Amino acid sequence: MKVLMIIDNCYMAKIRRFVTLTTWEWREAELTEEQLVEYKAYQNDETGEIEEPEWVEELEFELTKDKCPADEYEDELIED
Repeated sequence: MKVLMIIDNCYMAKIRRFVTLTTWEWREAELTEEQLVEYKAYQNDETGEIEEPEWVEELEFELTKDKCPADEYEDELIED
């Protein structure tokens, strides 16, 4: 005896949401007089020859203000 099998190709549609979260933070660090002069030279350089001073990455920035995250999203229908 042969058995006939019927396979139902049902699927469930899906929707995918890609979410981008953005957090705004304002941070400040104190500069010495020498650092101020060096940083202003970097900021005002119109030739692009002066690079950002290396010590900027080593500064200890303190959080002074923040804003709740905002989110943006994009939905995409997934049909298998």
